[in-house]
Amino acid sequence: MKKNLLWPTELYSFETENIDNDKIKEIILEKEKTETSREISNYGGWQSQDFLLNEKDFSEIKDFLFQCTESIIRDMYQDDIKFSMGSSWTNVNRKGAYNVTHYHGNSHWSCSYYVTETYGAPIHFFDPRVRAGMFAIFGEGKNKYNNILGVEKCVPGQVLFFPSWLEHGVKQNLTDNPRISISCNFTIKGY
Repeated sequence: MKKNLLWPTELYSFETENIDNDKIKEIILEKEKTETSREISNYGGWQSQDFLLNEKDFSEIKDFLFQCTESIIRDMYQDDIKFSMGSSWTNVNRKGAYNVTHYHGNSHWSCSYYVTETYGAPIHFFDPRVRAGMFAIFGEGKNKYNNILGVEKCVPGQVLFFPSWLEHGVKQNLTDNPRISISCNFTIKGY
């Protein structure tokens, strides 16, 4: 048997234990108290102002993300390709908050770094194939290739990289725990 995957969508996952996510969580929750939120796609939640990862408190996360991009380059691109970070911000989804389905324009790759676990409010991705919903089957144990949603539950120190055009959202947080992630966008230089 020969198996060909036509038009797959890459989703890269990396993990680190070298970042003190409890300390990062404290810094973000303090920012939440004092900084004005930017309302984009966070319903009931809080989003920091842009360019968060340029702040010194977040330099370890920024370095880790660029290490991850090097792995993606080795897997998909030529050596002369470089990723350039365009924007970065944090999302705090407290009880009842969620992120509507959206994509990230003017960038090639996006990522979401998890400061906390996802607490039953995972990120979900929509199948980009136009007619994929024709035979959608929902529920556990069904054919994963016929589902229109891909759900990713994440843990602290994990980051997901995905193409910026891939529609995604976050389920509603139904717990009393703040769900905290850091998102950023990258463009590719060197084409």
